[in-house]
Amino acid sequence: MTSSGGEITVTDGPFTEAKEAVVGFALVEVRSKEEAIELARRFRKIAGDGVSEIRQVFGP
Repeated sequence: MTSSGGEITVTDGPFTEAKEAVVGFALVEVRSKEEAIELARRFRKIAGDGVSEIRQVFGP
């Protein structure tokens, strides 16, 4: 997900290599991909321009 000038663009992979831009991360539990995208949209509106990735994590 990329935000620029208030415009948010959602894309599916390929993913950025770790050497290019790992700055921080947040681990959240959601019920659906759509909920994860909505949380990321809200975050980008607060944080401003930049790039966010959404990745699914499988637990035990």
